[in-house]
Amino acid sequence: IHLFKTNKCPIGFYWLVQEFISKYNERFKTNYKLRFIDKRNEKVKEYTSNLVYSDPPFKLRKYQDDAIIAALNKKIGIIYSGTASGKTAIMAELCKQINKRSLIIINRLELIDQTAEAFNEYLGVDIGVMHEGNLDINNDTTIASVQTIGAILKRNDDTTKQLITYLYNVN
Repeated sequence: IHLFKTNKCPIGFYWLVQEFISKYNERFKTNYKLRFIDKRNEKVKEYTSNLVYSDPPFKLRKYQDDAIIAALNKKIGIIYSGTASGKTAIMAELCKQINKRSLIIINRLELIDQTAEAFNEYLGVDIGVMHEGNLDINNDTTIASVQTIGAILKRNDDTTKQLITYLYNVN
């Protein structure tokens, strides 16, 4: 009900809502559609990184490969996986295969440095880290805390403008 009142859907739920709408349309003979509006700069889609990634330090498991294939096919979604299942490796491999400027948003401050270190080890490239109010947007892959992004957006200063430009130009 909330989604339909606001006419907005969190992007990660796109496929779940799309499936719900399809079933609803089939049952009630309606024709509702979910429309995705991508406000990113069009050049973002054309950009390809020129980074040379190192070979990963380990081989991914079958379910990790399956998650990567699903993510690449769907392009939008949520990867839901249990503790110690290798979510960081999945994200790093996705960034490598997508080969575009990428932003990884983490909701726990204590995981930012840990995730950046794991990405650096897996990919063998410099990883940007955005936390504790610092804006770091100079690397092709950046790990950021959602709290820092929110705090910078509330500032309404030059840093806010830089972040907004960055967000429109990143995957």
